[in-house]
Amino acid sequence: MEYKKTFHSVYSLTYHMVFVTKYRKPVISNEIGDFMKEQAAYLCGRFRGELVSAETDMDHIHLLVSLPPSTTPSVVVRTLKTQLSREVREQ
Repeated sequence: MEYKKTFHSVYSLTYHMVFVTKYRKPVISNEIGDFMKEQAAYLCGRFRGELVSAETDMDHIHLLVSLPPSTTPSVVVRTLKTQLSREVREQ
């Protein structure tokens, strides 16, 4: 297990997030899945976290995200859902 250090803490916080499509419709192709993984990695980096792992299927995406203790997971989830949906629809 790899611990991360800041000035005031030592941590290893990982969150498993699963986002499903509306009515679980199979609309995620390989191209869209790759795009979503890239965007998720970028967005996690903006929260000083990192995307450890990402896997997609036709109707959902699994994300394993490592975040610092100062970041609220609910804010990250809300941002990821909003931005991923918006960017995929623009594509």
